[in-house]
Amino acid sequence: MHYPVAAVLALGALAGSICGAYIANLLPEAILRKVFSIFFVIMSIQLFWSSRKSRQKG
Repeated sequence: MHYPVAAVLALGALAGSICGAYIANLLPEAILRKVFSIFFVIMSIQLFWSSRKSRQKG
């Protein structure tokens, strides 16, 4: 394992979780639900297309 890379990733994850929690507290619940719904739909489509491409390649 590359410890310097892991440390940078951990710091980024920590900063992202703090910022995300702060933003989540600022947004109304209805908007937050819509944002998460859109995010999950986009990720589902991306996962579907990437799995289709990998099956076609062999």
